[in-house]
Amino acid sequence: MRSIWSHGDWAFTLASILALGLFLGLIWLARLVTNNVLAGILATTMTTFLGFKFLIALANLGNVQAYNLTAWFQF
Repeated sequence: MRSIWSHGDWAFTLASILALGLFLGLIWLARLVTNNVLAGILATTMTTFLGFKFLIALANLGNVQAYNLTAWFQF
């Protein structure tokens, strides 16, 4: 098994880490605005699905192997 840092995969790994941080930040922000945890999670989940579609498009554009993640998010 090759390293996740080889052959440009570091870019996808970094984008995944940033997306996770953005996801948690959006939950916190939505909870702050709506004062409702459930509404915050729902809004953030919808935003995250759009974000995953964007990340997958970037990964395919750069011809980066996104492991099995792309199979889970093919709408």
